[in-house]
Amino acid sequence: MKKKTTKKSKVPSRTKPNLIGKPKLMERLEFIKFVALPRVFREREWGFNTDKDFAKKFKVNESTLVEWKKDGTFADSVMETIKMWGKDKTPDVLAGLYKKAAKDGNAAEVKLWIQYFEDWKEKSEVNVHYAAIKEIQDFNRKLFDEEAKKE
Repeated sequence: MKKKTTKKSKVPSRTKPNLIGKPKLMERLEFIKFVALPRVFREREWGFNTDKDFAKKFKVNESTLVEWKKDGTFADSVMETIKMWGKDKTPDVLAGLYKKAAKDGNAAEVKLWIQYFEDWKEKSEVNVHYAAIKEIQDFNRKLFDEEAKKE
């Protein structure tokens, strides 16, 4: 008697997820942090400072990194991350402001830092803007009232 042999069907294993074609979300988030960090600090933080080294460490194709950079949301995410990185350092910059202002009175760099990372704007800029709008509105209202009296 011949023994019946059954062919095993080639059903994919459910124990290992199929990652082919799936976005590498965690790697992308790490790359955003990597790009946001100033190059002078990358070596200390990551042990390397080039995209090529990042791709090697995280097993991502370099062309994937290029595609991520082309994505419009990538640049926004990098800018948000840069701002978060900088906010932590604002107290140190303020200490530098104090030292620099006390020494030579020139603190334009610190002002730029605070404007960038803390979204600070000079009040006089805002006040001039609102004052100009109010003047135009008042002038237009006066013209309208004069024309209405003529009719």
